[in-house]
Amino acid sequence: MCFVSTQTYAQWQWQNPLPQGNEISNIHFVDNITGYVVGAGGTILKTVDAGSTWQVLNSGIQDELSDIYFASENLGFAVTGYGYTSATKIIRTQDSGETWDLVFSDSLGQLLTVYFADNSVGFAGGKDGLLLKTLNGGTTWAIQNLGVQNDINRILFTNSHTGFIVGNGTTILKTNDGGSIWYDVSTGLPASLYLNSISFPTSSLGYIAGYSSGGIVVRTIDEGETWTILSEFIPSPVDLAFSSADSGIMLCYSTTALKTIDGGQNWDEIEPLFLATRLTFTDANTAYFVHGGEFYHWPVLSKTVDFGVTIDTLSSQVSLTDLKDIDFTSRSTGYILGEYWGKRELLKTTDGYHWSVILQLTNNGNPPDTLLSCIEFLNANVGYLAGSLVDNSTSTHEGIVIKTLDGGETWQSLNTGFTIDPLSIYFKNTTEGYLTGNNLDWSNWKTYVIKTLDGGLSWQEVMNDTIGDFQSVLFPTPQIGYFLKNLPPSAGYGIKIWKTLDGGNIWNSICTFDSIYSKSICFPDQNTGYMISSGSRVLKTNDGGYSWTELPNFSFPGNKVFFINKDSGYVLGYNQTWETTDGGNTWDGGNFITSNYLRDLFFFNIDTGYIVGGNGSILYMPSDYFPVSQDEITNPSESFLTVFPNPCRGSTTILYNLESPSKVTFQVFQVSGEIVKSTYIMRQPAGKYEINLEVSDLACGIYLLRIQANDKVETKKMVVIH
Repeated sequence: MCFVSTQTYAQWQWQNPLPQGNEISNIHFVDNITGYVVGAGGTILKTVDAGSTWQVLNSGIQDELSDIYFASENLGFAVTGYGYTSATKIIRTQDSGETWDLVFSDSLGQLLTVYFADNSVGFAGGKDGLLLKTLNGGTTWAIQNLGVQNDINRILFTNSHTGFIVGNGTTILKTNDGGSIWYDVSTGLPASLYLNSISFPTSSLGYIAGYSSGGIVVRTIDEGETWTILSEFIPSPVDLAFSSADSGIMLCYSTTALKTIDGGQNWDEIEPLFLATRLTFTDANTAYFVHGGEFYHWPVLSKTVDFGVTIDTLSSQVSLTDLKDIDFTSRSTGYILGEYWGKRELLKTTDGYHWSVILQLTNNGNPPDTLLSCIEFLNANVGYLAGSLVDNSTSTHEGIVIKTLDGGETWQSLNTGFTIDPLSIYFKNTTEGYLTGNNLDWSNWKTYVIKTLDGGLSWQEVMNDTIGDFQSVLFPTPQIGYFLKNLPPSAGYGIKIWKTLDGGNIWNSICTFDSIYSKSICFPDQNTGYMISSGSRVLKTNDGGYSWTELPNFSFPGNKVFFINKDSGYVLGYNQTWETTDGGNTWDGGNFITSNYLRDLFFFNIDTGYIVGGNGSILYMPSDYFPVSQDEITNPSESFLTVFPNPCRGSTTILYNLESPSKVTFQVFQVSGEIVKSTYIMRQPAGKYEINLEVSDLACGIYLLRIQANDKVETKKMVVIH
């Protein structure tokens, strides 16, 4: 499966998941090969080859999109809803998704569905009976009063005159005049049904699914005038679609997916579809599924071409865990720690682009459970993971450090000897390191700073207290170091900082803050430090931590701080970053990046960095510099890559030969090293392949085309002319 990597908001690109990581809500196909997906953060994806490749489009908004519909090949609409948004927005494209315009914006409530009877007449429905109508192809919209207060979940037209609205409270409305007049057709059905999907395989035969105390499917055989209960289930449906009069698939909460081949009389389970919430058919056997939606924040797509016998994933993800700590030992080698639902994973990259899971720990339900909190890598070989062995049956936490001497290939578990749940780890060198944490014993609370001088084999106490949490320890120089403690609400909140001037032998308290707590601290040198505190503040010291001042021009909800030097750094928020290059006097940024909760960041310089967060989110700067040497350009006799025509105008063809099954990446560089195009192909069998590369958007000049197939890399010069 191939994904076209394109720019997100601001200056970040996705590395995982692919094609992007925002949660997705809905899917719509214009024809058998052209489809669109919408989701959080204004996400719109497009495929023109039946899901083989996906392009991330720029919607121009950052709200969560709940539905999308195309009235024709070029004319499409998407609406905002779900999540925490209260905005009522409708965006429109008239060029097949290339550009989008905001055609309606208000605060009337969330919109959940959009549908057009023809190119001119369309409807958008949402919370509390909200219905908007357009008569001029979406240029203007007006409220249409239905006289109902129930949520409108779906709208569908079987022709330009006949349409239906379904929603909560057993809402089933029908129109025979293109939506001027709607009338109730739910007579005889139980009250208070939550109806969430509707499908008409023929003009007279239709199905509606929903639930109350259990799942239910109702059917009409008279063009929707009357409805009768067809099936009642224990699973609660979330979506239903029929590809013919008899054949349909229904998605239910969690993993259950059912199909029928006898018009809904009987339903059989198909391959489990984890958290699938939306589906659409493009022919009798081909269906696409969205996993995630309003209730589950996942960015997964899948497809069946045999009516549910087999399911193939269309999106690629190395990990979907909550990624919370990142560290690099070189420009190309980095590590990320994540956890989710009892699973702990360590990811590694050796090229700064591709990531793989090198360590995975899963709780099997038997104590003790291994929790991993933080990572520290010193060089290409030596690294540490800090965590605890947790036995919930005895409420004990035993601190552990896991160590590698070969870059993560093998690991050794080291017992600290302390009852501690680590909060941070820091190593000055391969032998001397520090760990902070607490014992999580509410009746006999203790928080610690502990130290090792032999690479983690043995540990000794530096300091303990019975109030608060020792949060962070760091050394900007071998002799000068700091650690920090937060006081709890019961103590009125507060921050206390200790400092050493002799490499950690003697520690002295140097400052105390009242009524605030620290979220993150960073010392880019021995005198300059920055701290994110509660109340959307950034504090700065210029004298080695003895005095701190609040930066006046920062009032954003930051959670992590990272400075490359005393002047240049970033603050990371829940889904934003802010940048300064003048020591915090001024800040740029604040643009939305993702709907996922961002947890950590790492920068090599002000233009090159990574951020990680929920749902396996890994993002990096698209202006990364990847040096390509003259020696890397492959001798033609050794080549497995061919580019023709070359020079090229408009587009060129790439031929390549895989000797074994491979994950393949294509990257186009300027001669300066800046990436201008990236394409990632999840996996291909051995064989010869051909792809078309569009270059009409590139300026005339010389470029370098690099292909990587597993560990094999080849680079060729490519000349673009116009």
